[in-house]
Amino acid sequence: MDAALISTAFALSNLGGRAKAYTREDITLGCFTTWVQLCQPLRVAFLPAIYEYRQRSRFLACKQGKRELHEYIQEMRVLAASLVGNPLPEHIKVTVFMDGLKVGPSRTQLFREHANTMEEAIQIALQEEYSHRQA
Repeated sequence: MDAALISTAFALSNLGGRAKAYTREDITLGCFTTWVQLCQPLRVAFLPAIYEYRQRSRFLACKQGKRELHEYIQEMRVLAASLVGNPLPEHIKVTVFMDGLKVGPSRTQLFREHANTMEEAIQIALQEEYSHRQA
């Protein structure tokens, strides 16, 4: 058995309540062989209709504020990962990340360099913060 099948079987064996009943109705031999095949129908069945809208709104409104850079980055990554159904284009993720940074060396450096992805922007910001702390 491969790892994906094992993790899917483990998740199925630990479901409870309505999710367990829902998957038991749909199970045929080999029905859920991958994590994606298991998660997709569960999302449709159990997530509120406006869940994705709420997550997208939270992502677009996210700001660093008084938090440390790594805390802001963690929240941005979590929110970006929650938009799996209809992900935002990378250039929008980069723009939101840059606009959410508080004014400082990391933000200034991001406006000097061009990042194509949010992960590139994060690496530039982290490197600049590290360089600034070392100086």
